[in-house]
Parts: sequence; C-alpha cells; structure tokens
Amino acid sequence: MSESENGNHSIRVKLGQASKIRHLMMQIEHNVSRGEYKRAADLHRALVDLKTESARAFASLK
Repeated sequence: MSESENGNHSIRVKLGQASKIRHLMMQIEHNVSRGEYKRAADLHRALVDLKTESARAFASLK
C-alpha cells in the first residue's frame, strides 16, 4: 500500500471509529433517559474500550 493509500485508509478508519463513538454516545443517552442504567453502563464500557483502541491506533500512526 502506498503512503497516500495508507493515509486515506487511516482517515477512513478514524472516521468510522468516530461514527461508532457518536452512535454509542447516543445509545447511552437514550438508555439513561429510559432509566436503563445497567445497559447504559455496559455501553459506556464499550465506549471507553473503543476510545482506548482509537487512541492506540492513532498513536501507532505517528
């Protein structure tokens, strides 16, 4: 993969992860508003894991 292709791929991955993060945050808000705190807590753990994974992936690109 060329450097340009690699850069484009990493941008697509970052955008995909940002989309997943936004979606999880909306699900958490929805569950909290309905009083489903256990499900919201499970989703929050998934969100933290995804953010950690994203940060590691971003750091490895530098």
